[in-house]
Parts: sequence; C-alpha cells; structure tokens
Amino acid sequence: MGKISILTAEQKECLDQIRKNKYICENFYFTGGTALSEYYLHHRYSDDIDLFTDVKYDHQIILGFIKELSKNLKINYKVKRTEIVDMYFLEYSPVNILKIDFVYSSDQRLKISSKDKGLFIDSFMDIAVNKITAINDRLSVKDFVDYYYISQHYTVWDLIEGARKKCRMDIDPWSLSTDFLSVEKFDSMPRMIKPLTLEELKIFYRQKAKELGMKQVEK
Repeated sequence: MGKISILTAEQKECLDQIRKNKYICENFYFTGGTALSEYYLHHRYSDDIDLFTDVKYDHQIILGFIKELSKNLKINYKVKRTEIVDMYFLEYSPVNILKIDFVYSSDQRLKISSKDKGLFIDSFMDIAVNKITAINDRLSVKDFVDYYYISQHYTVWDLIEGARKKCRMDIDPWSLSTDFLSVEKFDSMPRMIKPLTLEELKIFYRQKAKELGMKQVEK
C-alpha cells in the first residue's frame, strides 16, 4: 500500500459501497487480478472485482445489494449465475461495463487475509497459487503476465506445493512446462503499468519451460 491506486473510478465507487455492506464484509474477501495489482504488484490494470467466500452465501442478499447499488448509481445491470459464481455486469455505458463476481470456493486459504477499510484482502501467496493453477487450467494472457511478476517473489515449486495444500491439486511439472509454452498463442498484452513486451513475456516462458523440463529429465 502507499502507492498510486490502479483502480478505476468505477471500481473505487463500487468497492466503497461494498465496504458499507456488513454481510459482504463479514463473508467475502477481495481477490483475483485486480486485488493482486492494487495491493501487491502494481503491474497492470485490471477490469473486474472478484469477491470470494468459503461459506454458502445468500444469493438474494447479494442480488439485493446489486439492485440497490445500481439504483443509487443510476445504471443498469445484468446477472449471470452458475453453480459457484454470481456474475453481475454493471453497465455504466455500452463500452464501460464493470463485472463483479461473487464466488464460492472451498479451497483452503494458506495465509490469513489482511483488511483494508473493513474489507478482507486475500494474501499474496493465495492469489499467487490461484494464478499458477489458472495457467494449468485455462488460457489467458493476464495469468501469464501475473505469474511473470509473481515469480520474482515465489518459485514455481513454492506455488506447486501451495496448490497441493490449498486446492488439493497435484500440478505435474512436465505438464506445466507444456502449459508455459502456450504463451506462443498470445498476440496481445493487457494494459500494463510496468513495462513488459509480448516478446519479453515469451522469452521468459520459453526459458521457464526449458528449466522445468530439464528438472524432470534430471530425475
């Protein structure tokens, strides 16, 4: 903290309202790429607000909050719901839509969350582990950019072990080295704060994939 905020005016506005809601503050914590950049890395801009909980929550309370929020802000909203996530799309304008995710997660948190103005903030380690599992599970350049900077603080082995404890997930290093090479599929970058080019990102992951592969051969 103490650095310039990466949050948009809309994100700040919504987070201010979230902090006034006792139910959300008692049951949810702020996590994901936006929390990672705002509180720990300050490396890129991020568009969404991700709020996770490890308790079965009341969807109607959340819906009521969003209805009241949209009414106060004089904006429309849309909702999309799955088994574990409620996605709300706040329509500030046709080209300015803020997505807020309320997510149930049974994963065990590795470290105690901190608090900022009444809202729990997920730990750096927990978000970092989520990012390595995301690389293993989906294809998004944002996750690859995030791990590029996370790797300056945690080794890949720290995060593989963290995934085992947090998510009960065994990440195969050989498979992960293949996942790293998926960086070649990207042709664009997120909006960056710290300077990083796509070619620099690709060089980094080629080297990391090679290192992981060599470790497995040595075994």
